[in-house]
Amino acid sequence: MLYAIFKINDTTMYLDEKYSLIRVALPEMLNEGHDINNTEIIREFTSWSWNTVPSEISNIDCNLVYQNLLILLGFKFLEDWMKLGNQKNILEKLEEELTEKYDEDISKKLLNCIFKIAIIVCTSRNETEKARLLEEQKECEAKFEKLQDKTKLVEELTKLKKEKAAEIKKLDKILSDNSLLLQEFDERNAKLSEYKKIFSIDNLVGTLKKERRKALSDIDECNKLLDAKTYVETKNKLENSLELLRNIKIPKYKERYKIELQKLFIKCLEDEIYKINAMEDKRPAISLLYIVRYYKFIAFDDERFIKDVDELKEDVERIEGKLLFNLYEIGVLSQITKDIETDVGIIKPILDTRIMNFANVVIRVRDEGNGIDVEVYDGDILEIEYTIPNLNRVKVKCKKNIKLFAK
Repeated sequence: MLYAIFKINDTTMYLDEKYSLIRVALPEMLNEGHDINNTEIIREFTSWSWNTVPSEISNIDCNLVYQNLLILLGFKFLEDWMKLGNQKNILEKLEEELTEKYDEDISKKLLNCIFKIAIIVCTSRNETEKARLLEEQKECEAKFEKLQDKTKLVEELTKLKKEKAAEIKKLDKILSDNSLLLQEFDERNAKLSEYKKIFSIDNLVGTLKKERRKALSDIDECNKLLDAKTYVETKNKLENSLELLRNIKIPKYKERYKIELQKLFIKCLEDEIYKINAMEDKRPAISLLYIVRYYKFIAFDDERFIKDVDELKEDVERIEGKLLFNLYEIGVLSQITKDIETDVGIIKPILDTRIMNFANVVIRVRDEGNGIDVEVYDGDILEIEYTIPNLNRVKVKCKKNIKLFAK
């Protein structure tokens, strides 16, 4: 019932015709991701616990992509951006925001990955859109093939320009002579069915002027393609389009793109971690700890969370380590031993728990010779216990309760 009530006042984004290849796929993905995110509190949280069940998420891929963008761009920007409707430069605004916050090359690759995933997800369940995009693919391939033979292309464009120039000359002659207009009116109507006949000379004039504008536009397009710079830009654009469209027939590439997307996302998250040391306010740094832990528990597929994907484990461990080191350096985390590397090793497993509030975390350690036994409490409740190797032979104060966050 709560989900249905939410859907009544749903936010829906659209894309202009300008974004032909993704104008259906991307909005479908982000709209569904938006809905999944906004109903997460109904699905995954009770008053005392948090538990993600992938099978209860209506579309794991849509949720994953939306969560990536939500973490990188923030709730307010993403919510406001999706309400922009079909503004012509809506995707440019998204790219601008990403490149302003993160590396430009990484941001562009990240969006490209999202587009590929969106097309695969959309065409796997929308046969009408799949058919439309396959037609687009044929057209792009035909155009790209023409560009391959430059000599033949120049000949064809030159010939087309002459034909269009002759067409314009003929149209101008008809438009400037009433007798020719009447003759054209009779000739055209003789070829048309009863339902498609031209009603008046004024209608004919409108049609001829439209044809003239189209011929001028065709000449302009020919001139652009004959320009070396425009030729290269057009060829690159077609190559990019074909790269997106070929994924329709190879849906198995989806997992590869999802992994690539997460690696790019993690690089962006690293940028945020690097900024911690320059922060005067420690609250954003603490938020990053929750974000990294939350990110690890986002469903990657029906069986795995991000933290369980073998190809991503090294990347996740890297950002965990950097984050914890930086949090120690600015005094957010309590000192457990006199060795920061050992302390990071003690705390890392806490990010695999589902403790709601890290401010309630109490750590108790004891030295067991070559290893350190660790007990982690959520308030008074034992949440997890484990042993880590004491590689640096540090001294441990036994039976001492230590808060995760320093005062």
